[in-house]
Amino acid sequence: MGQPCRFLTNQTAGYAGSDTLFFIQTIIKFRPEKFKMKNNHCFDRDTILSDLIKIIEEMSCDWENGLFGTVGKETRLVADLALTSIQIVQLVIAIEKHFQRQGLPFQTLFLSDDRNVDDLRVSDVVEFLYTHLNTL
Repeated sequence: MGQPCRFLTNQTAGYAGSDTLFFIQTIIKFRPEKFKMKNNHCFDRDTILSDLIKIIEEMSCDWENGLFGTVGKETRLVADLALTSIQIVQLVIAIEKHFQRQGLPFQTLFLSDDRNVDDLRVSDVVEFLYTHLNTL
């Protein structure tokens, strides 16, 4: 899971010193994707990707067909991993449990213009999670 975000309050700001505050503000200004927050955790794309791959690999132990090869950003859920609809539902549940966020709008990921999406790459799921885990 993402690393806990530590934000300076008015009480702790006096202890940090103005140089430290300026440094933190500068980092956040130039790297905002690293410092978005939800449920007191920061989620960057690399963390989401590695966590998602671990989830898929752990789930594959229970699959009849197992997991062939390695999982990466370009791995497709259906064409490469041969996930069935029930396995995709299980994946969604595992993702929500892992990131401690229920009710993520996965329907927007699996439906496009009210039509089913044929397949998704791991990177598509990462982008979806990055957007929705870091949205206030």
